[in-house]
Amino acid sequence: MYKKTEKINPFTLLCVFALLTSICVFSFTFLFGENYFSSQKAPNHNPIYLKTSDLNESIFIDGNSMFSDLAITEGWSGDGSSNNPYIIENYIILALSEHGIEIRNTNLSFIIRNVSITSGLSNYYHGFYLQNVTNGVLQNNTANDNLAGFYLVDSNNITLTKNTANNNLHGVRFLHSDNNTITNSTINSNLEYGLYLDQSDYNNITQNTLFYNVLGSIFELDCVGNFISDNIYDPEAFFLESDSGEFDADGTFTLNWTASENADNYTLYQNGGVLVEGLTQTHYNLIDLPSGTYEYYVKAFNIYGEVSSNEIKVIVKFHIIINGNVEFHQSALNNNFTGDGSYSDPYLIEDYEISADIDHGVYIRNTNLYFIIRNVVVSDGAPNQYSGVLLENVTNGRFESNTMENNQYGFYIKDSFNNTFISNTMTNNINGLLLNCSYYNNLTLNSVNNNRHGFSVESSYNNTIAMNNVINNTYLGFYLSGSYN
Repeated sequence: MYKKTEKINPFTLLCVFALLTSICVFSFTFLFGENYFSSQKAPNHNPIYLKTSDLNESIFIDGNSMFSDLAITEGWSGDGSSNNPYIIENYIILALSEHGIEIRNTNLSFIIRNVSITSGLSNYYHGFYLQNVTNGVLQNNTANDNLAGFYLVDSNNITLTKNTANNNLHGVRFLHSDNNTITNSTINSNLEYGLYLDQSDYNNITQNTLFYNVLGSIFELDCVGNFISDNIYDPEAFFLESDSGEFDADGTFTLNWTASENADNYTLYQNGGVLVEGLTQTHYNLIDLPSGTYEYYVKAFNIYGEVSSNEIKVIVKFHIIINGNVEFHQSALNNNFTGDGSYSDPYLIEDYEISADIDHGVYIRNTNLYFIIRNVVVSDGAPNQYSGVLLENVTNGRFESNTMENNQYGFYIKDSFNNTFISNTMTNNINGLLLNCSYYNNLTLNSVNNNRHGFSVESSYNNTIAMNNVINNTYLGFYLSGSYN
């Protein structure tokens, strides 16, 4: 026995088909999103879909034909004529793999406005790059963090107005580009120049703001006829140095700095405080500073801003360096040495502590003035082969109760005569005292110990060396060569 097959109602089939179709549509929408089906349609070039930060579309145009075709494809208004230029606007572009907007080889008229291009610097891409282009206007755009924010090559009659170019290598750069205009733009904090003009002539650059560009606001290379006026600049970077270098021996030196472009005046700071302000020159003389460490920097000012120079350090380590009678008199005046250099009233130099790490502690030559050096300590010349006291062609000096420690020579007396050394201490030097080609000097009651050599006398005669305490020197207490009496 079997059951008779029943016919299926056509209406029922239609309902089942509709239900299955709805389930499929719902499933695709759930899995792929509501744009899945619209994406399968013919491309929709309405600019609203291209001008989103998610797509990061760069724009490349080469030639009039490609410009016209792309304008139709992208829906840009205009026809490229001077009366009805193409309008490219409202894009946000990351220049990660190519220049943000690159246009080449066209003389069609166009306006690019309200476009932001960033992030090209790390991969060496420009924001806006025009090559062999005329008749363009770039307005209200932003180009930050690119190789050049705006780069024109072999391009003429381009107007850049109300744009911003910050934190690029160069804010705006022209190469072989003439008769262009940059106006009312902000070009700040670029890593080299704000505006770099290279073999580009008769450009009009007015009413722009250029602040904090590291190498300078505007740089021109082999240019003629550029009109640059009414721009606002901060003072530009400059460099400070001392004519003495890091170390100074007498507390008198000059600070020099390069001129800061656009600066009205300068303020000099010493150890964090204002030393002098309102300077218009680019140098300042320091006189007779005591021993110590001094840190300096300079600020340049104008009505729009300020910029600081590099910081330098000058370490004053007092030394006595004299060459000749005239210089001796001047040094006595500068350092308030008592006396007048005569037999009855010798100059008195006393109570100094000197480090000989950058020069001889006391270096006197070519004088016959009378002087006394007393209670002076000179140390630490040995590492750089400096002496505690070095005399050359000196007469009538008297050294008493001084201490020479850890120098190349405690005393080095060369071509000198009629000098007296009494009650001095020479310890831990390479050589305690050396007489070289020197005569009629008196060395008494000195303590010479723990040196490599104590006394060395070379090619010298008629010197008095008596009642000295010479002990514990490593090699020789006395060394005489070619000397007598």
